[in-house]
Amino acid sequence: MVKEESRLRLLTSAIFTLTLSILGSSVLPVPFAFSRMGVLLGVLTMAAVAYSNSLTSVLLLRAAGLTGHDSYEGVAQAVGGRVWKVVTQVSLILLLFGTVIGDFALLADVGQRALRRLTPSAPELLVGYDGRGIMVLLTLCVVLPLCLLRKMRSLETAAQAGVLIVMALAGIIVTEAAQYGFPAIRNGELPLWGIQPNADLPEAFAVLGFAFYVQPMLMPLLHELPPGPSSVNITCQAVRIVVGIIASAVYGVIGIFGAARYGAKTEGNVLVNEWLGGPAEGFLDLAIAAYLSISVPPMQMSCRYTLDVLLAGEDAPFSSYRHTMETLFIVFSSLAVALAFPTGAEKIFAVTGATAVCIVCYVIPVALHLKIYYSPGGYTQPQRLEAHGLHQALLQNGIEGIREEKLAGPSSSEERCRGEVGPTLPEAGSSSVAGEEGVRRGMGGWREVGQEVVLPVLVAVLGVGFSVAALWVSLSTALWPKPND
Repeated sequence: MVKEESRLRLLTSAIFTLTLSILGSSVLPVPFAFSRMGVLLGVLTMAAVAYSNSLTSVLLLRAAGLTGHDSYEGVAQAVGGRVWKVVTQVSLILLLFGTVIGDFALLADVGQRALRRLTPSAPELLVGYDGRGIMVLLTLCVVLPLCLLRKMRSLETAAQAGVLIVMALAGIIVTEAAQYGFPAIRNGELPLWGIQPNADLPEAFAVLGFAFYVQPMLMPLLHELPPGPSSVNITCQAVRIVVGIIASAVYGVIGIFGAARYGAKTEGNVLVNEWLGGPAEGFLDLAIAAYLSISVPPMQMSCRYTLDVLLAGEDAPFSSYRHTMETLFIVFSSLAVALAFPTGAEKIFAVTGATAVCIVCYVIPVALHLKIYYSPGGYTQPQRLEAHGLHQALLQNGIEGIREEKLAGPSSSEERCRGEVGPTLPEAGSSSVAGEEGVRRGMGGWREVGQEVVLPVLVAVLGVGFSVAALWVSLSTALWPKPND
């Protein structure tokens, strides 16, 4: 069992690391989404997506604990076989490579805008050529050194700095919106309660639909925590705090107040709108460019973790040479694609979001859970559990333990994650007790089906719906571009 002091330290570290992972560049288009959806619909959509991602993350972590694996593809193979493993690996690599490429392209856009606003005589090598120069400079000076770190938790200090930058951005947006008296709310462009149908609604749904995913980062983070079920519980708690509180609060504040300031004129990247004016606007852009730079490594490290499992296997000992080569390959191959298409960030995000996010963050976690639920014990465990980060199965008797817990009465999800809640079945020999037990089993059975089957299936359907919206946006943009695209 992890000591209480160490547990608090690990939880804090996991929270900062996941916060950097989940926010990233997702904060920039959120005001656009709220400006098209309105406050009520935006908040409801955000709450549904946050809950869905929190649920599927916990389902994935529970599956990891049950199987004893601490890699996403290892869990998939243990539960569903080799085909599931291959689908998971392909989806993870597609998602993470696409996200890193999109982040690099966004660095070019924000970086060149910052330099142009700071000085009219900025070197053409940096601001010209669609920002390719500043993209390379930030990659070599900030992104690559951070990516070469061995552990994701080593980014904690950078994550703290990133959180401060995001808080500063939120404060600026709130202040500006308040100073102008929330013009979009006053003139009706941003409805508080109603919904104004418009052609940008699918894109708005797609933005919020993919703003909360952390699933690809969970296994690398779990691998770095001390062995044992308590680490699974710590990660579960960190996910709930980051997704349900921190990210929801940040997105809500930046989204609502940003939309309240500019209404229908809110851009897909909120930095395109003016907030401070003059050189101060350039410093804001520069700070966000630095923040975007330090938000790339969590994605790259997750991609490297998947690539390492693919090339060397889940049990492979650490190799400094392999670590360096994998890092350089991911960073420079992603950079090469971004250099070839420096203005394609939004399209890259749309394509990856419409495909791999749905599979990695919704479909696979739910499929793993349902497979375990309907086939208790029908999964394989590593031959040498002591070589893995979890060391042992989370619940020794699989989903049957979860069923018994539900019949024994309510317990916290954290207790179920730890596997510390044991069944407290009534003693035999009493007909009244047996009758009460039968009633409880019947009621618990329906609740169990609702919680363990119906709710996860609805979450998967929700994820597919957001993916369809994002796919429609990406295809319609490519086939029927707007005049200013």
